[in-house]
This record gives sequence, structure tokens and C-alpha cells, in this order.
Amino acid sequence: MLLKLMKHEMKSLWHYCGVVIICVLIASVVFELGVVGTVVANNDVLNIIMIPSLIFLGFAIVAVLSYGIQFGVAFRFYRTMSSDEGYLTHTLPVTTSQHILSKLFSASIYVLIGIIYLAIFIAVTALILMGLTGGIQELTDFLRDLGVFVDEIRKYINIPIALYIIEFIIMGIFSMVFSILVMYLSVALGQLVNSHKLIMSIVFYTIITSVIGIITQIGTMIFSMVEGFMSTIASTNSEAMTPERIMAGMQTIMLVTLVVMIGFGLGAFFITKYIYERKLNLE
Repeated sequence: MLLKLMKHEMKSLWHYCGVVIICVLIASVVFELGVVGTVVANNDVLNIIMIPSLIFLGFAIVAVLSYGIQFGVAFRFYRTMSSDEGYLTHTLPVTTSQHILSKLFSASIYVLIGIIYLAIFIAVTALILMGLTGGIQELTDFLRDLGVFVDEIRKYINIPIALYIIEFIIMGIFSMVFSILVMYLSVALGQLVNSHKLIMSIVFYTIITSVIGIITQIGTMIFSMVEGFMSTIASTNSEAMTPERIMAGMQTIMLVTLVVMIGFGLGAFFITKYIYERKLNLE
């Protein structure tokens, strides 16, 4: 049943996220053509107009894709769980957990698509600029220097670089899922209010993210002091700033952040589940 719900949710989310992706795709083509035309023309008068316009368009592409998908995910959840459409949703022979999980998995796929698209967009733009301005050799030199740097770091730490990359990927996945669950919790809390539910959902989201940020900072400071990382950063002794201690401090911060995200993510899931099972308000 969960797979059927996910399939339906993917199709429904396309009406929101798909429109955003298509619009961004068209804007990206215009952007890349503008970059090529500006570099090839190399006209001072044209540059005055095109460069600011391209910068604005580039930032707009990133903002629209990022916030557009998030808005689509949040609004879809609100519409099916807290608005008039919720009457139909909550009468289906499906548990609340299945509803939330199906929406969570589907939303995660679209958010992941957005992240991958942004990475490709930035990479393509960089390659076009380097190719047109003769920067391929600079890229080759940068990659070579990066390889030397990684080799030097590997000499000082006991943990393989690949493990750190895997840790960052895991952190990214948990961060993505966590942010979606926070949006769901905000919508669930917002529906407890009889009027202006969308506005209250935004208010709750702002409060929750602010509180989580403060708790994360406090937790990171405490764990860093226990590990001695804060004393290393504050010290001006070059011997204290060893790569081992720096990497250990980074791992401490990542561990604290991961624990906080998992804890709050589970809390957000079960609170959201409880609200829709016991405190449902569709008025």
C-alpha cells in the first residue's frame, strides 16, 4: 500500500515541483546561451547589460528551484492533510504513518532531483566559462593541486578521505529528510489553529528552525569543549593546530549535528503523527 501511495504522491507532486523544474530548465538554457553569447561577443557595452542580468538570472534559478520545490512539498502536504481535501485523505484505509512516509519519500526524491540539478547547472556553467576563456588548463592545475592536498591530508589522519565523503553524503541525506519533516510538523501545528493555518504554519516553521539552530550550536560547543577542539581553535600555538585535532573536531561537529537531526527528525515524525491521529482540525 505504501508503494501505491508513493506512486500517487509522485504524480501529484509533479503538478507543483514539475512546473518549477521545467521553468528552471528553460531559464537555465537561456542563462547558458547568454553566458556563451556574452563571452564570445566580448563587447564592453553588452557586458554592462548582460553580466548583471546573468548574475540576477543565475541567483533566480537557484532560489526558484530551491524554494519552489520546498513550497510545493509543503503546500501539497497542507492541501492533502489539513485542508478540505484532508477529509478524503483521512477516510482512506491507510494509517497516518503510511500517509506521512509516502509523502516524505516522494518529497525527498524531488528535493534530491533539485540538488542534483543545481550541481549539474553549476558544473556546466563553470566548464563553459573555462572552455571559452581558456581556463581548462587552470582547471587541470586545480585538480592536480587538490589531489596533492588530499594526499598530504591522508598522511596525517588515520581515517580514509573516502569515509569523510561518505559521512558528508549521509549528512546531506539526513539533512534533506529532516528539513522535510520539520515542514510537515509546522503544517501539523498550524492546522491546530482555526484560521490562517498557512500563515501559522510558516510562523511555527520559523520558531522550530530557530530553536533547533540554537540547540545545535549549544550542543556543538559542549561536545567541542569536551574533545578539546575549542581550545585548539583558540590557541595560537602552531603545534596544537594539528590536522588530527582539526579533523577530530570536524567529526565531533558532524556527529553532534547528525544526532540532533535524527532526534528532532524522529520527534517531528511522531508529533506530526500524533496530531493528525488525535488532534485533527479541518475546520
